Amino acid sequence: MPLIKYLSRLERIHALIKRRATGNPEELAEKLGISRSMTLNYLAEMKVLGAPIAYDQFLESYYYTENVKFIPGFKREMSDSEMNQLKAGNNFSSPIILDLQVSYLTCF
Repeated sequence: MPLIKYLSRLERIHALIKRRATGNPEELAEKLGISRSMTLNYLAEMKVLGAPIAYDQFLESYYYTENVKFIPGFKREMSDSEMNQLKAGNNFSSPIILDLQVSYLTCF
């Protein structure tokens, strides 16, 4: 299976789990257009990757026991010079900010 398709399915499952809208395993499989056993394989793989997945029998839906993010793809890293610019720009007492704070406080 192409990696993009695999990641796309993981992303879809993640979105459904976050909304507690998976339904039972059969319903989730139907939503994904795959078999029940393949669906259970995806859930097992997600758990191996660290997803804290549980099943609520009353709601008949999977859910996360902790807040998690699923971030497929690439994220740009900052260069050393960009990091240095951030470190050099740590002067948070600019007159504009102070003026806004004073104006805000004097309104009340």
